[in-house]
Amino acid sequence: MARRDDTRDGFHVERDKFDFPEDFEDLSACAKRAVTVCDLFLNNSFTVDMITRFLHDDYGNVVRTLINQGVIKDRRLRLR
Repeated sequence: MARRDDTRDGFHVERDKFDFPEDFEDLSACAKRAVTVCDLFLNNSFTVDMITRFLHDDYGNVVRTLINQGVIKDRRLRLR
């Protein structure tokens, strides 16, 4: 669990580290990419911009991956 005040790149970080799944080799290409994004952000302290350059990906895709994996909190407003 991340510290209460832990923010990076303007996002509240929900986790301190990322553990690789034991079945990494068996994951789909999409799942492997998500694991890689999480590892780079949490374990290697890459910024979102660094990840987008390293993986040749879109900023929004990287952020969505981190949100979907529970790494950062979604800061968009949700209407009820």
